[in-house]
Amino acid sequence: HLLKNVTIQDGVRMIGRSAFSICSSLTSITIPNTVIKISDLAFWGCKSLTNVVIPSCCLTIGFEAFPLKC
Repeated sequence: HLLKNVTIQDGVRMIGRSAFSICSSLTSITIPNTVIKISDLAFWGCKSLTNVVIPSCCLTIGFEAFPLKC
């Protein structure tokens, strides 16, 4: 099975470096208000990612944390 949707559990404070990188089938991620940091390359290479809501309490978004869409 391919990973398409991810819901991060409430209470998680950080999404680590390259945690979901190159999950090419990932289309949607739900990030709870408890996340304060999204590390470098966390979702890099997730070329199908189209739906992300970043909570306002997220203080740090790392280098190339998300794929660039042109």
